[in-house]
Amino acid sequence: MTTTDNTDWHADAFRDALRSVEGGAPRDLVKRAAPEAEDRGEHITADDLAEVLKKATDPDPFLTALGLQVHRWDAATDQAWTQGTSPSTPGRRNLICSLLGMNDAAAAALLQRRPIFVDRSIVITGPWSRWYTTQVAARHSFYWPHYRDYLLHTRQWPEANVTALDLATTSVVERLADPTREQAYQAKGLVVGYVQSGKTANFTGVSAKAIDAGYRLVIVMTGTIELLRAQTQRRMDMEMIGRQNIVGDLSSEQALADGIDYQDDPDWAADKFLDLGADPLATEIHRLTTHKVDYKKQFKNLKIDRSTAGKALHDPANLFAAGARVVVTKKNSTVLAKLVTDLRANRKAFAEIPVLIIDDESDQASVNTVNPATVAAAKAAGTEVVERKAINRCIAQMLELMPRAQYVGYTATPFANVFVDPTDEQGIFPKDFVIGLDRPAGYMGVEDFHDMDPDDTLEAETTPATGMRNQDAHVRDLGATDDAGREFELAAALDMFVLTGACKLYRAHQSPALTFRHHTMLVHEGVTTAQHKATAGQVKTLWTRAAFSTPAATDRLRALYDADVLPVSAQRTEEGVPALPDFDVLKPWIAQAIHRITEVDNNPVLVVNSDRDIQQQKLDFDRNDTWRVLIGGAKLSRGFTVEGLTVTYFRRPTTMSDSLTQMGRWFGFRHGYRDLVRLYIDRSARSGRKTYDLYEAFEAIARDESAFRRQLTRYAEWDGDTPVVLPAQIPPLVSQHLPWLQPTAGNKMFNARLDEQSDQVLAPVGYPNHVDVMHANLERWRPLLSGIDTLRPFPAGGPASSLQAFTGVVGATDVVDLLGTLTWLPDYGQRTVAPRLKYYRRLLKEAAAGDPRLHDLLVVMPQPGEDIRTIQGVGPRAVVRRDRRRRGGLPLFGEITDPKHRRYAEQLLGPTPPSGHALADMWEPDRGVLLVYLVQETKPDWDTTPAPALTASHPEQGLVVGFTLQLPHEAVGSDRVLHFSVINKEDPKAASVSTPSA
Repeated sequence: MTTTDNTDWHADAFRDALRSVEGGAPRDLVKRAAPEAEDRGEHITADDLAEVLKKATDPDPFLTALGLQVHRWDAATDQAWTQGTSPSTPGRRNLICSLLGMNDAAAAALLQRRPIFVDRSIVITGPWSRWYTTQVAARHSFYWPHYRDYLLHTRQWPEANVTALDLATTSVVERLADPTREQAYQAKGLVVGYVQSGKTANFTGVSAKAIDAGYRLVIVMTGTIELLRAQTQRRMDMEMIGRQNIVGDLSSEQALADGIDYQDDPDWAADKFLDLGADPLATEIHRLTTHKVDYKKQFKNLKIDRSTAGKALHDPANLFAAGARVVVTKKNSTVLAKLVTDLRANRKAFAEIPVLIIDDESDQASVNTVNPATVAAAKAAGTEVVERKAINRCIAQMLELMPRAQYVGYTATPFANVFVDPTDEQGIFPKDFVIGLDRPAGYMGVEDFHDMDPDDTLEAETTPATGMRNQDAHVRDLGATDDAGREFELAAALDMFVLTGACKLYRAHQSPALTFRHHTMLVHEGVTTAQHKATAGQVKTLWTRAAFSTPAATDRLRALYDADVLPVSAQRTEEGVPALPDFDVLKPWIAQAIHRITEVDNNPVLVVNSDRDIQQQKLDFDRNDTWRVLIGGAKLSRGFTVEGLTVTYFRRPTTMSDSLTQMGRWFGFRHGYRDLVRLYIDRSARSGRKTYDLYEAFEAIARDESAFRRQLTRYAEWDGDTPVVLPAQIPPLVSQHLPWLQPTAGNKMFNARLDEQSDQVLAPVGYPNHVDVMHANLERWRPLLSGIDTLRPFPAGGPASSLQAFTGVVGATDVVDLLGTLTWLPDYGQRTVAPRLKYYRRLLKEAAAGDPRLHDLLVVMPQPGEDIRTIQGVGPRAVVRRDRRRRGGLPLFGEITDPKHRRYAEQLLGPTPPSGHALADMWEPDRGVLLVYLVQETKPDWDTTPAPALTASHPEQGLVVGFTLQLPHEAVGSDRVLHFSVINKEDPKAASVSTPSA
């Protein structure tokens, strides 16, 4: 073996050898490095490779390149060289090291420096043509390697994160149609990430690889506000499109004179925008939108001409000679209509051009919220009707005009997307693939602010190793209901904002590698400009009142620092981040933090909304260092990254899971200050007459999201060459852990069906109102009622009550089977009754397997009042009076059972027999209660067409058998999770997968 003095040229030789195999199978690096060694008169061995790996110090060019490539090989699938080894296993790694020519020492060194990589992304897909091979990817590779290297070297991403991005973006691109194929095909997919977790990086990487592969128009649709569109445009320009495509052949002086984007941007001046090098670009990118200007009419710039006449535009001869176009546009119907107009004018060309449509925040505005039942009814009546909302219509038009367009939606809240009608050919249902991105390293998500049981989340690493709970570390409850109390809580949050700013400055001084250009606090209480104005005034008043330069303020900050900041930081400071000092050492940095926060107009506040009357500095994280209290609503929620966010004061209630999730701007990457992040959140937020615990709501979201990802993981399997299920065949994807927090807006759930519901009580109100159907239901009940013939006291009104009830015990299977045969008002049974019956059937199946939580039911038929009728085959029974009223267009009853009766019956459902209860001898731990009534309407509004079979004088005409079913305590307890599925009436396979246990 040669001496370690030769390590440098050894590393270079091995790096050159690695370049020759990048993108292909592992090959012997020692043999490939041998020619250079021979030129030097040296001999190079596997021992030299081991020595290089042992001596390399991160960041090392060879170690970095080797790590990226080896991690790709770790996770590779369906490649001949893998010799049957499973991805991400010791067997696979051993094979890789052997093929690379490594000895045991080199393999051990590599394993220590770069552990086996596991790709944790989740992919549900149908079979597809595997056109995007490593050879195809490498053939025209240009923008992807530049983007990858930018993330590694400029953004300083960890190698593992870059590898995960590489694999995830390949998973997307390989499922798009081959841009050179003869027959047009539109693939549609969905990529599910986490809030502020790197979805922009993913679709930027997908765009880079797609352009390299031959896609010549990339349309990125951001959210609905310009602030987000401009932020996305800059990210793509800076990290993937590059300086050369932005300025073209212009000199710096010419670009400045022409007002080209970013000439006054500090990052442009500091050379932080991607430099693509001096060589000619493999493919030019023409930006049809800029940082300042959304899409305008650009027919000429959009047009792509043939370089080789007589061949289609998708032919490689034309495709790779053409420049690519990139559009970054917001989802505004006026703007999108301009794009559609230009596409229509180029329709013939775009029938041949491969296009990639990226729909960021794809559950917002993109989903068609027109009720399909309304459309169907209007068509049946021969009247005109708007079938799509404006933005959804524009997307449908783009897909129609561009048959080679591929649609990929991105979202952190996919519930609206999975409820989209899969039979809509111009719709956005992800028919080809659903990909769940892995939670990236360093990300703070919902699980970091809540203390989840291991079974409730896939993110086992979020369980703290210390004795401090996540809630204690990061969450501070807001509970005040009066103005004085709210002011006190907001003032405390402002104190924390000042202290955490001082901590950042201290750490930046201790470690120059840490820079905190932005330090922000978000105050989110409402959506109106009036609310924002009032809150801004309140914050300014509290800031003045805080008197931070006084001894009293110093004492107050010291107490908060010692009681809150230091204890949390002692437990939660990241490795390599300076520990915090005593308060007296921090004091000088507090003054500096206050100066930074108030350095613009002596104003700590920045309002971010549509109110143009506010005279203030514009929020621009790119051009301005921002140390401010941000007050806003919609503009600071969905999709927009609030840089440097450390303290959040959150009081805004909503009853939709996806909307609430998107407001969680405190999620994201917080390197250097994870321990300082604080969430002040309302535990009793009022909306109308109701109050909501917002912290509980976010915990429910975490459970819903984890359940969704567990579903994806469960179905992401293949049986040989066939997927277990296709995306359109996955019914139970969405669950709802809080009854009041529905997955998404009602107008996005037309295609949703409640699949399973485990409420303890079933009390239907949607009984049919056609007299013959009502009697048919009674006929179905008659055999059960005939056996309920033991009359016993039922003193639900107290000991002095003389009430009696017919009672009897019936097998739970018989009851569930009976309820499954009943007829209900239109859609009511499917929507309300069937989900409970599905859960009951699961309980019965579990009971048969040895888990007897539900065995039978005590049927109780109270006998109040004097209206006694003889029911054929049953005998004399009391009839109670109830009435309906129209709700949601249906004639529904109110609660049929008497509240006193229900409360008395509930005593029979507990874990032990009720003392002193008249029916205590009937108690069993696995026995529920079925309260049954015969009901007659006082003011009937029956459907009697055609003429009913029973005469009006018949004692059974118009009788409804009303009931409440109550499960025993052991069967459900407090579990009220709802499970949804999608309705696809035209696909009998759509419900082929059963709902898993709650």
